[in-house]
Parts: sequence; structure tokens; C-alpha cells
Amino acid sequence: MLTSPASSTANDEELRMILRAFRYHFAQQDARKVTRVYSNATLEYLTIHKPKTLLELLRVPGITLNKAEEFGEDLLEVIHRHMTRQLPLIDLTHIPRTASFSSPLLETVLDETSENVKRALREFRNSESKANGQPAYIIFTNQTLIDIAIQKPTTLEELGTIYGIGPRKIQDYGEAILAIVQKAAVESEVEPAKA
Repeated sequence: MLTSPASSTANDEELRMILRAFRYHFAQQDARKVTRVYSNATLEYLTIHKPKTLLELLRVPGITLNKAEEFGEDLLEVIHRHMTRQLPLIDLTHIPRTASFSSPLLETVLDETSENVKRALREFRNSESKANGQPAYIIFTNQTLIDIAIQKPTTLEELGTIYGIGPRKIQDYGEAILAIVQKAAVESEVEPAKA
């Protein structure tokens, strides 16, 4: 049985806000209604039960196999990050602010260099996805992309500490990712100031 939002904790309210932002983020990517990502009832269930695995996520009413494949790992990582009090993994700065969007997490903004790294990594991921005939999230998830943009690793060892980057990803993409990070960082330093 679901508890009412009035009886939830402040931590649950913050997670609810993050899950709304996550839903909005995915809806904007594919130009679809937020309720087509998942319903408010599904959002409440996720807030209360906080699934930790894909199997648990598939037991959530409203989460189909297609949805789990599309954004399940990202969604689980967002919940995990919230529960362990790590940085949010989606850009929350473009989410409409309402009374329910009053978390200090909304104040986390990527700096210009991180935005450039994120943009370059997304282009790389899309290119690799098309070349290999794989979904983009198989290359690396949105959360991993943002972690790389924030941490800006300079060595394979540093890259290996980022969630979602294991030995195989380092072997397949490590050098390319480091080159992208370095190039985007250099370009950010030499860009002329905007008047």
C-alpha cells in the first residue's frame, strides 16, 4: 500500500522531486509527455520502494521491459546516488521550478568546461552507438557521461574510478574518452570571452 505524500519524510520528498526531474529530462529528450515516461503513481512507488536492481525495477507498476531497457540503469543510478547523497546525475537546472522543486540539489550546475566535455562525450557516444548498432546507453549511461564531465579524468586509472567504467570500457573507449576530455578542457580555456 502506498503512503500519502503528507506522511513521507523530507528525504522522500527530495527523491520525489529528483524523480520528477528525471522524468522531465527523459520526456524532453524524446519530445513526449512526462506521463509517457512514467505515471505519478509509478513515481510514488519508486519514491517509497527505492528499487536497487533491474529485477526490482521491473516489479514496479508501470515500468515495462521496454522502459527498463530504455532508462532503467539511469533511473536506478539516480535513486542510488540520492540514497548515498552523491551529486545529482542529471542536469536539473532546466527543470521548471515549482514549490516542490526546492532542493539544494537544484543549485548544482556544471561549469562551462564540464558542459563542453558533456557535449563532446554525448556526440562521441552517439557516433559510437550508430557505428556499432548499439543503444547509446550501452556505450555509457547519462550518469557516467556526467560523472566524466564533472571529474575530468586525465589518466586511465582515474577514468576507471568512475561508476559504469570497467576494464572493458577502458579497453574499448578509454583513450578516446581521455582525448575528448582533454580537448574540451583546452577549448574551454582558449575560447574568447563573450561580450
